[in-house]
Amino acid sequence: MKNNGIITSVASRIVELCSPVEIYLATYKHNLKEELTSFKLLVVVNDVKKVSDIEERIYMETDCEIPFDVIVYNKTVWEKLIDDYGTFAHKVFESGDKLYG
Repeated sequence: MKNNGIITSVASRIVELCSPVEIYLATYKHNLKEELTSFKLLVVVNDVKKVSDIEERIYMETDCEIPFDVIVYNKTVWEKLIDDYGTFAHKVFESGDKLYG
């Protein structure tokens, strides 16, 4: 699924907007025809004061024909959480598709 043109396009736009450290395809959904219907990306950025500002910029400046979600982590927080087996970050690190970085 990580080679889907829609996902690739959004990931490329995110790279242009915020120069992330890494991008992962966290989850995706498809219909009975196996057509992508939505997806979630996890974006790791160098430490900033407010990751919400980056999330907002991504949503405001990225066009996509289907619904998508973005979760942004500061690199320091990400590095701590990927070692914690109970976190979403660890799950994505272990089983998500790395798209960038």
